[in-house]
Amino acid sequence: MLCLPTSLCSWNFRIHGAAFDNAAVTFEFGSDQGGILLGEAEFAICRHDAAKDQWTLEREGRVLAEVKKVSHRVCTYEIAAGENRFVVRGQSPHTRCFDIVAGDKVVGTIVPVHMLTRRTKVECREAVPEHLQLFAFWLGALNWRRNADENS
Repeated sequence: MLCLPTSLCSWNFRIHGAAFDNAAVTFEFGSDQGGILLGEAEFAICRHDAAKDQWTLEREGRVLAEVKKVSHRVCTYEIAAGENRFVVRGQSPHTRCFDIVAGDKVVGTIVPVHMLTRRTKVECREAVPEHLQLFAFWLGALNWRRNADENS
């Protein structure tokens, strides 16, 4: 999938290459919450504990996935979604690239097209459902947005 910012200064993204033509990832203004749109399916990303960096991915009031940030040095998140367990981990403290890991295997990557853009490729094995791929991307983009806010 290719994630393209909706405008030069926006942290919202249009998604190309998803199973549905109508796909997007959004951030709520002024908060660490947002949403995912995949066709007609709308998912809410809700922050629950600011001190511990914990979120849920919800659809129609049902929690589909829970995530918590487990490392700040090399940005690392754990996602639990039913039987699925993934880790979204920065490839190093000095890059904006992330690996999506299941067990001890890399099952996906989140990589900006080049270093001066937010246009990003998300490539995963089929074992990672699209809504979880986009949730992982949202977490990576959240990290970029936080870093941009700190540096401005």
